[in-house]
Formats: sequence, C-alpha cells, structure tokens
Amino acid sequence: MDKLGGFRSEYDGAQDYDIILRMSEETNKIVHISKILYHWRVHQDSTARVPEAKPYTFIAGKKALEAHLERLGYDAIVTEGKFAGSYEVEYKVKGNPKVSIMIPNKDGIDILKVCVDSILNKTTYENYEINIIENNSEKDETFKYYEELEKNPKIKVLRYPEKGFNYSKIMNFGAKNCDGDYLIQLNNDTELLTKDWLEKMLGYCQREEIGACRSSSVLSRWYLSTCRNNSWTRWSCRS
Repeated sequence: MDKLGGFRSEYDGAQDYDIILRMSEETNKIVHISKILYHWRVHQDSTARVPEAKPYTFIAGKKALEAHLERLGYDAIVTEGKFAGSYEVEYKVKGNPKVSIMIPNKDGIDILKVCVDSILNKTTYENYEINIIENNSEKDETFKYYEELEKNPKIKVLRYPEKGFNYSKIMNFGAKNCDGDYLIQLNNDTELLTKDWLEKMLGYCQREEIGACRSSSVLSRWYLSTCRNNSWTRWSCRS
C-alpha cells in the first residue's frame, strides 16, 4: 500500500477496485484465497442492497478501469456493462489484419446458408474470408450451393481429402490452406447476432498475453440443450 500511495480520493466509491487494479500492475503473483477477507455491512442505502443508491460509485469504477488500461498502454474504450457495476472493454484493432473464418460442413445447406448469410450481411469488419471445409458431402444440392458461394471472392470451398469426421484434423487442414493472420473456427449451425464481432475478438487476440478467445453463444428460445464448442444440438446456436 505504501508503494502504491494508498487510496486516491478521485476514485472514492470505487477505491477498492482502483487499488486492486494498481496492485495487479505490480505483480503477476496473484492467487485465489478461499476465505472471506473483506466485507461490509448491508444497510438500506448501501450499493450492496440497492446498486442504484450510489451511482457515483459506478462512474468512479469506470474511471479507475480507464486509467488502468491507459497505464498499461492499451487503446481501448470502456462502456457500462449489462448490469450495474459491470463494464465492457473494447480494444481497438491495430492495423488491418486478415481473418480467415473456417466452417466445416457436410450437406445441411439449410443451416450453412443461415450461417454464411449472417456473416456476409452483418459483419462490419471488411478484411476477412470464409473457408467452407467440405467434409464428404453426398447431396448434389450441396455442391450446387458451393458453386454459388464460390462466385463471391470472399468465399472458398476447401475439400477435405480424408473419410470420416475428425474435427481437429479438419481444422488443421483448413488452417494449412488459409492465409489469414487470424483464424476463426465457426460451426455451420451458428447465426451471428453482433455486427462488430470480428473487431471485438481481434481486439482481444491482439493482446500479447492472449492466445485465443471465443464469443458468447445464445440458445434459441425453441430448444433446451447443452452448449459446447459454440454449437447447440438441433442447429439452434447463435453467436
């Protein structure tokens, strides 16, 4: 605390958040202690009971996070999150790197079309390509659809040469035949909801300490299932 200079009045209401952020900048030896070390009482006017009781605390928290990112040298924008006291950080993309989107597919062009159309119609980032990794399809309509897709200069169809389904091998095959600076693995049964999804993911991936990132998946209201690897069973996943 002496080294950090203690609490700072300009962050009153979020002074604990500010001090933790500053501590994290001084060490990488951060561990979880499974004991209650810090708490406060709950009363009628406390943010623990009514978050909106002290809105200045959320403003102070946002300022603390912005200052933290600035000290670390990140070019980023902080906005309010989906609930009180949460924040969303959007890291600005450096340069104009190319993104290769890899989509494995076997027939099922009805769901593939939804996926591809959502990418083409909603994506705001321009420097990307779509690589459909064809895996032993059997229907003529599938290959006719591929022919239509390949008329778009942003789309390539890569033909996986082996039989059977091995997701890792298919993706490795796709990666070897893509020329993007960044690779995205996307299931064919997804539909994009967010226009700036590539900008958001690139912003994280360009951080030196990040090796990979993933988006959130939202279950369609018509099904209940388990989400794994960005896909819901029965073709009901949206990203």
